[in-house]
Amino acid sequence: MSYFEMGGIFMIPMLLIGLVALIAAVTAVIGSFTNGVLASRAPALARAVRHAAVFLLVMGILSQAMGLYQALSAIEGAGGEIPPAMVAGGLKVSFIAPIFGLVEFLVLYALSALVRMRNG
Repeated sequence: MSYFEMGGIFMIPMLLIGLVALIAAVTAVIGSFTNGVLASRAPALARAVRHAAVFLLVMGILSQAMGLYQALSAIEGAGGEIPPAMVAGGLKVSFIAPIFGLVEFLVLYALSALVRMRNG
């Protein structure tokens, strides 16, 4: 089973939003180093990329919260007779989406900060 399958229902949307935001971020970075139409749109693109980065981080945290709620409901339904190793494995899997969202956040925010530093 891949990380995208284990990460929950938000992993594919997070990947797609992250790719679109990455394209926008690279466009903004290129625009900040040139003159012309891209240069005038670079700050607006950088703001959009920052908003997308925060959205992706929150989406990862929401995915984890939903997964933990489902896991705790399953443990409650089983009467608490769950081995600790299984609980630890479930907790480990619950961190996949937030880690992915955090990595996307860091990359996108760094690129948008580069545009902000370049444009003042």
